[in-house]
Amino acid sequence: MKMKALYAAVVLATLTIAAAASASVLISSQHVNANSCFDTDGGDNVLVAGSINATLKDFSLGGTDHCIDQYTVGEYACSNDVPGTPQNYAAFGSTDCRTVLTNGICQAGRCVGGLADLTVTSFRATSANGSNSSNVSVTFEVTVKNIGINSAPQTYTSVNVIGGGFASIATPGLAPNALTTVTTGMNLVRGRTYNATATADWTNLVSESNENNNARTITFTA
Repeated sequence: MKMKALYAAVVLATLTIAAAASASVLISSQHVNANSCFDTDGGDNVLVAGSINATLKDFSLGGTDHCIDQYTVGEYACSNDVPGTPQNYAAFGSTDCRTVLTNGICQAGRCVGGLADLTVTSFRATSANGSNSSNVSVTFEVTVKNIGINSAPQTYTSVNVIGGGFASIATPGLAPNALTTVTTGMNLVRGRTYNATATADWTNLVSESNENNNARTITFTA
């Protein structure tokens, strides 16, 4: 964002002002002249999420950097932090993160490089047939998909069977939208019911856009 352009002679369109003198005010246009202005991220910095707090004669105003859409960050800044601009202006502008970072996206009010996002889309257990022993061989198939916008390197997928065993499976790197199926086996007690969880990237090798969608749990009888 070229912040200087925001300090041209633009009339502030709307300020939503609460009745109380100290109430919060929404900046709904490009800039407003203030008595003072403070920005927590130090100015026009789209790589750090911040907020501004400005004071006018009889009220205060503020704004927090936020994502307008997947790729665009809405940035609040104070002109005090931008050389060559009028002092004590509170301003707002938008930036396409793809112009700042390779595969850039907006996340939590800042621009970040496009990230991979590994998730388990399918997890199933299949017991072998034809044995009369007390134990049975169970094969686990785990399908891992990269639903992010950047490639993921080789990772490890875990299968954790409560009361049964644990396995870590090397999982090949995945391009965006690519998927792969990995397998492992365990000997379990025949006829017993188990809970099992498969987790993609269980060793946290990859920084992901969503770290909370890596696991899938099933219940099965061996």
